[in-house]
Amino acid sequence: MIYKEILHRRNAILFSLIVVFYFIQVSINVLIEGVASVFPPVIIFMIAATILLLFIIKKINPVLTMYTVIIFTYLYFFFLLTDSPYLINYLFMWLGLPLSAVYQNYRAVLLAGTGSLLLTFYAFFSFRNEIFPNVASGDFVFFLIFGLFLMGFLFLFIKVTHLLWKQSEESSNKLNHVLQQTDIITWSYDPSTDRLSLSNKIPNLPELPDTLEISGKWMIDNCIHSEDSSILRNAFFAIKKGEAQTAEYRVVNSKGDITWLQCRGVSFSNEEESASRVEGILIDITKQKQMEEHIKKLAYYDSLTGAANRYKLKQNFESLQKMESTLAILFIDMNAFKQVNDTYGHEAGDLLLQKVSARIQEEIAETDLLCRMGGDEFVILLSNVDDAMTNSAIHRIQEALSCSFEVKGISISVSASIGRSSIVKASQANLDRLLQQADREMYSIKARE
Repeated sequence: MIYKEILHRRNAILFSLIVVFYFIQVSINVLIEGVASVFPPVIIFMIAATILLLFIIKKINPVLTMYTVIIFTYLYFFFLLTDSPYLINYLFMWLGLPLSAVYQNYRAVLLAGTGSLLLTFYAFFSFRNEIFPNVASGDFVFFLIFGLFLMGFLFLFIKVTHLLWKQSEESSNKLNHVLQQTDIITWSYDPSTDRLSLSNKIPNLPELPDTLEISGKWMIDNCIHSEDSSILRNAFFAIKKGEAQTAEYRVVNSKGDITWLQCRGVSFSNEEESASRVEGILIDITKQKQMEEHIKKLAYYDSLTGAANRYKLKQNFESLQKMESTLAILFIDMNAFKQVNDTYGHEAGDLLLQKVSARIQEEIAETDLLCRMGGDEFVILLSNVDDAMTNSAIHRIQEALSCSFEVKGISISVSASIGRSSIVKASQANLDRLLQQADREMYSIKARE
């Protein structure tokens, strides 16, 4: 299918070249003999050209059209030499042979070469006095040698070209195989037309057309995560200025599935020094991002409950110190939790801790941080709060924990002692002192219960 499409384009190219050369030849004949000299050959040309044009427009059997173009070309030259036997027309006839090499087809060159030799034989022995007045009959062999040499040269040219194409195709296939195995996609963007071309489909993005050619604006508006679109626009702006850029962003399909991509691009400028096109690669880094997220959770979050750990608490506390806000610490200790482990087992105890953590998380603001300090102890870092808001948070948590928990089909009731620190300005706060203050109050409360 691809070969036929290529052959069709070559038919169109050769037909266009023949038309151009025809008008050049007609112009020369008009200068030599006048307007009357173009008839009747022009009629033959118009009929043949119309037939060929219909073949090309309708894409009728490109192989048959190829042979028809060559045959009609030499039939025209036959009538041209018969009607106007001049050296210039004979020389124009020889152009048909190198023009047939456009097809990169041995049979096409052989057909054209045969036609050239036959017309040479016809012109030499029928119009020798008109075309070759000073050439002896024995010199015909040199015309024959010239024709055979030209055919041989074109055969060699086609063979070398095919060899280079094959090597190029093998290299391209190897590169594509490597890119596919490494989740790498090459892309090309034309700013003048806003066309983005991809070498392969982006994973988990079935919305892309099979042609792999889309509008850059459509890609940003419909596939790029809303939080990352500005990252991509800024990267392209820098690339257009001639800077090589690397950007990481998310693409989202219609189901909401996210794929992380790393985009690397560089611009190629034209003579006016403006970016004529942008080329680059896309690397699927979803697994890498998932691994980074997993490592982050291991480093900053409790593996059992998903609550933050001491490192995350310290990190958030230091971030709050750079802001003009107030903060407080709540220290939570579950009461008689050892009895749960002794009665129902450690697995049930772990499940209960997960449910307790989830319930507490529902009662605090998104800006607050829930941390598991170890065992059955939790800490909450509250920000932008006052005394009333802090006491309200304690009350909500106590109310939430007063309801029993369903664990492995068993209803378990627990309670907690909650101590709090004083409200302080973040810039003047000390984490260890606040934790100690909340811890002392928690134990004081527990002693009174």
